[in-house]
Amino acid sequence: STGWAGFNTIGLIWGQLSGWFAASIPLLFKFYKNDRSLIKSVNKKTIQEQAKVHQDFPKINSAHILSDIGQQSLVSVLIANLFSDRILGFYSRLIRIVKVPAGFIGTAVGQVFYQKANEQWQEDKNIRSLLVKNMKLMAVIGTPIFVILALFGPQIFAFILGKEWEIAGHYARLLSPWLLINFVISPFTQIPLIVNRQKKFFILSLGINILVVLSFILGYYFNNKIETALILLSSFQVIFHIYLGFWFYRISQENQ
Repeated sequence: STGWAGFNTIGLIWGQLSGWFAASIPLLFKFYKNDRSLIKSVNKKTIQEQAKVHQDFPKINSAHILSDIGQQSLVSVLIANLFSDRILGFYSRLIRIVKVPAGFIGTAVGQVFYQKANEQWQEDKNIRSLLVKNMKLMAVIGTPIFVILALFGPQIFAFILGKEWEIAGHYARLLSPWLLINFVISPFTQIPLIVNRQKKFFILSLGINILVVLSFILGYYFNNKIETALILLSSFQVIFHIYLGFWFYRISQENQ
């Protein structure tokens, strides 16, 4: 609406900020009504102690987010320059079509899991059984979806978007092993935050981000085919996520 009012770029920024502010108002009222007495227990010493304990959160997590954003941006640049803008369009569209709806499910499961897991961890309980239960749930939901994508990806994309998008379905077919295991594992990436192991998680993520970038470079130099790059990308991601799943399983019982 700010754009229609003629505020252009500045309007987009202020629109976003005002949206965040408006969404925060109900939370402020709820806090004032139920928890305002907690303010009295806050003091400078407590703030300093907690800041020292949790100092890795802003430092490591900020670097982690920047690394992920940098990888995504660099991949787009590489595809456009090493292959073509047309291929970049197919790749970007399939990622949005497949990962965004899957992300809604993963986010919903992840939010519920994080709340329960964090509560159990604070009570000195392990969260392994909760993790396994939710991983099985994600596998049951995701396996049929991504098996169908692997078998009929080109036909599905052609039916939904038109015949010219069949190639995007072919790319989705190549990426389906990664998309499936990412669907199963991604809701539980909060575990390193719960158990205070985000530093190793950042190092692991930095490593896979480098391999993702390399997969497109290697695909270009091997035979200049995007299919080769996507097979490498999917292979690297599957290996990474399998390791991540086992690591989450192991650290989820560190309270014992």
